[in-house]
Amino acid sequence: MLAATRLSGHWLPTQRPSSAMRQCNKQQLQHVVARSAADDGAAAEQPQPQQQAALPRRSALAAALAAAAAPWLASGPALADNDAVKAGLAKYVKKKKLERLDSYVPPLLAARDQLIRIGRVMLQDPANARQLLRSGEFSGLRDNVRSLGEYASQRAGDESGRALVRGFFTALEALDGALRQAERGEEGLPEGARAKLDATVEALDKLLATVPEEDMQRAQRVRCAQLDKEASELRLENETLLRTVEDGKHAAVQSAQFAALEARAQSLQDELTAAYKDKAALAEQSLQATRQLQVVRDINERQARELTDAAEEARRLKEQIKELRGQVDHFREAHATVSREMEARLQEAQGATAKLATVEAESAELVRRLIEMKDREADRMNEINRLEAETIARAKQEAAAVLARAAAKAQALGAALGRQRTSEGAELVEASMRRLSEADKVEQPSTLMKSVPGHDGGCYGLAFNRTGELLASGGADKCVKLWDPFTAAVKTTLRGAFEGINGVAFTSDSKLVLAADNKQAVRVWEVATGRLRHSLTGHTGKVVGVACSPADPHLAVSCGSERAIKVWGLTDGLHRRSMMCPSICNSLAITADGSLVASGHFDGTLRFWDLRTGRVAHEVAGLHSPHGGITSVDTGSSGALVLTCGKDNLLRCVDVRRFEVRHTLSAPSFSVGGAWTTACFSPTEQQAAAGSADGTVFLWDIAKSTVAARLRDPKQHQPAVACAWCPLGLPLVSCDKAGAISFWTGRASKRASGSGSGTSGVR
Repeated sequence: MLAATRLSGHWLPTQRPSSAMRQCNKQQLQHVVARSAADDGAAAEQPQPQQQAALPRRSALAAALAAAAAPWLASGPALADNDAVKAGLAKYVKKKKLERLDSYVPPLLAARDQLIRIGRVMLQDPANARQLLRSGEFSGLRDNVRSLGEYASQRAGDESGRALVRGFFTALEALDGALRQAERGEEGLPEGARAKLDATVEALDKLLATVPEEDMQRAQRVRCAQLDKEASELRLENETLLRTVEDGKHAAVQSAQFAALEARAQSLQDELTAAYKDKAALAEQSLQATRQLQVVRDINERQARELTDAAEEARRLKEQIKELRGQVDHFREAHATVSREMEARLQEAQGATAKLATVEAESAELVRRLIEMKDREADRMNEINRLEAETIARAKQEAAAVLARAAAKAQALGAALGRQRTSEGAELVEASMRRLSEADKVEQPSTLMKSVPGHDGGCYGLAFNRTGELLASGGADKCVKLWDPFTAAVKTTLRGAFEGINGVAFTSDSKLVLAADNKQAVRVWEVATGRLRHSLTGHTGKVVGVACSPADPHLAVSCGSERAIKVWGLTDGLHRRSMMCPSICNSLAITADGSLVASGHFDGTLRFWDLRTGRVAHEVAGLHSPHGGITSVDTGSSGALVLTCGKDNLLRCVDVRRFEVRHTLSAPSFSVGGAWTTACFSPTEQQAAAGSADGTVFLWDIAKSTVAARLRDPKQHQPAVACAWCPLGLPLVSCDKAGAISFWTGRASKRASGSGSGTSGVR
């Protein structure tokens, strides 16, 4: 590896060269030393002013000599007898401790500058350009280039550095051949010589680009120092020559020598200018190289991050592929199993289809017969009701006649006997009163018997047992309370629900009470003990309604917000069947014979479900407005009518035999106050009751489709949510969103007493 130092027009290596070059350079060095000694002798003979002018040149020459001759201290005793040179070289070695790359990168930078100079002079003087190409900068260039290429290959771990070396030498030989051809004067400067020079510079730049940034910056500083040193030497030599010219003029030196010195001074001035230009170009190249290196570093960092992300993504995808392959194998096995099962089920289904056709035909025949029987039974009941009405009317007429005769007879007897009572008249009056009381045995509610706080947060469900001796209520406080309807007193509080209660119901034998809660379950308690017997779970949404079969004490149905109706067995608490609905079911009830489930839906449709098949037997579409739909469904004791309440502020009575609307009940001031407002039939199905948004309870005469009464507690202003009518006729019970429960009775049959009794009545 070589570097070069300029010494009085000669380029000498600063590192240890080969043996042949060392011998040549030693001869040059001895020549320079001899010339320096001759200059010293000549200066001693010159006058005093000339000796002073020659001193700086001798000092510069000695310094350059010491810097150039440093490698020869260890290689041979050529200059060992010169103490001054030894001292200078030792001082240089002590000051300069070059690192590995510093020994061959600066000479390459100097060679690049020399290529730039060659480009400037090759057009005018190809011979001079070839001399520059073979000058000191290129004397040890091959070893330096090979060393840098080897370093780049080791650093990159491949053959890229050696390839760059081969490219540079190829371009350099091509350039030398073009200049040699021009020097012989065959055809002038060959075509493409400039391109070969550019290729040589580009190949050298690619090789220098492999040098690390810190080493390149250090080498550029060394090169700048060399250029500064050369510039200083050139300035010093220029000044010396100028002084020599001046001294020659005063001493009448020959004009030829003066012209030579002046030309030499001009040449040195040109070299100084070129050195300044080279220094500026080197600084610009250094800045550009630094910027390009930063860009390359950013690109490398981004690519490294992208490579890391890609590796992580590849690892994740491999794991996912492995997992998916396992799933595919599992699915294939499952598919094979399912295929076998499907084939078996298909055969079973084909057999079942044949059986089903037979059963459906039988079922259709049975349904037809059942409908005919129901029609005959309904006609018979209508005839019975007509006869009963006629009998009651006739009894009233007879009783009125008996009363008139008894009154006339009593008056006559009173006139004859004074205040004495006759037994015959008294017996007639008592018999007449008994017959009148039997004719009007169901009295219309008109008076608030009592209003009590029932549930914190609101009461949303009411239900009487079949005998009318017990009332159940449920509300937002997660409790179900059992009441004595005639005293408005709480008998039992049932706990066990985890969320608020939406509806309650008694079984037909009054042994169990059921509650639908918001925790996707139906809770079942024993009435006698208050023990929680079952938690019927299976709904995926909150349970909004529950109903028990009047014909079977062990069967119940419930509806949830997930559009499902579920049938439960209360003996074991197990799920029997699920019936999926096309719309959310808000309420449901079972007909008196226990064969159909009537469900009211959010889309305003009333649907009838066959409990045996789990299918829709019939539906009455558009019964109420689809904006809120049906809020409650109630079936009367006769099973002939179904009462519905809707968000459109209407109550409708539907004939179960013909599935058509018989009566529509409404009032100008009636407004449904909630999505689950509950309406109910009276025990005789002659009246209907429902609560309004302002807290008023409306009573309708069904036959006339008119409002029979309005019941209002002046202390309550919350919407009335639910109503329940005692099977015994009185009381009528209502509840509101504040949790208050109101008991309504007739004037003549009010049983409760005390401060809780109300005074409001029919308006």
